Amino acid sequence: MEESPMVATTKIDEKAVNFARALLRRAHAPYSGYPVSCVLVDDRGNMHCGVNVESASFRMGTCAETNALANFKAFGGDAQIVAVYIASQKGPDPLPCGGCRQLMYEHFPEAMVFVLHGGAGAEYAGDVCDFLPSPFVGPTYRQDA
Repeated sequence: MEESPMVATTKIDEKAVNFARALLRRAHAPYSGYPVSCVLVDDRGNMHCGVNVESASFRMGTCAETNALANFKAFGGDAQIVAVYIASQKGPDPLPCGGCRQLMYEHFPEAMVFVLHGGAGAEYAGDVCDFLPSPFVGPTYRQDA
């Protein structure tokens, strides 16, 4: 895959990349066989992680990005997320689902997102709005809430 200009000009945190890849063994994906991990890096350099957790009742499973956001909300204090690393070793690039894209937009719209696949570097990088160019901003949504 050809590197986008953003990948070439944006510094990738190798520690976060290695952490995201190491976390894949913690994912629980017996139904899809598609483990995913997510590492959020805040402006203080702290990492907040999550993995996907599937259930036989498919709607009850949770995405790695959602779990990482919950971890950050529980332990991140008032820090800001500056980078998101999403990893998988199987299948197509682990692009976030629509729900996770919306959550990222609402909680850290200016963060850089790096999609990692296999042993290669970032397959895709961009900011959250590159992933969700037309986010839902319904009548009850407030950026400052």
